[in-house]
Amino acid sequence: MHKSLLLLSTGLLATALSATAFAGDKPERCDAHAKKKNPVERLDADKDGNVSHDEFMANAEERFSKLDANSDGVIQKEEFVKAKKDYKDKKKDKMKAKESAKQ
Repeated sequence: MHKSLLLLSTGLLATALSATAFAGDKPERCDAHAKKKNPVERLDADKDGNVSHDEFMANAEERFSKLDANSDGVIQKEEFVKAKKDYKDKKKDKMKAKESAKQ
């Protein structure tokens, strides 16, 4: 199970890092936004500019705990589906709030 979690987390981090690397010369954004989008800064608990194995795994454990809604040590398909729906709903709510603020 830990191997699967590590592989999943590694894939997520690799995706996030590649997206950051290919971002190109976009205009700078506010610090809060940049920090949210920079996975190294977000995962680097001791702020040494690197993500150690312990820092990476602490984040993976936190994500696993959030997905494991019933805290049984296993993530069932239903928990993944619910987490995905909750994420999409939250994203929609943010978009609606943004649109309302523009008007």
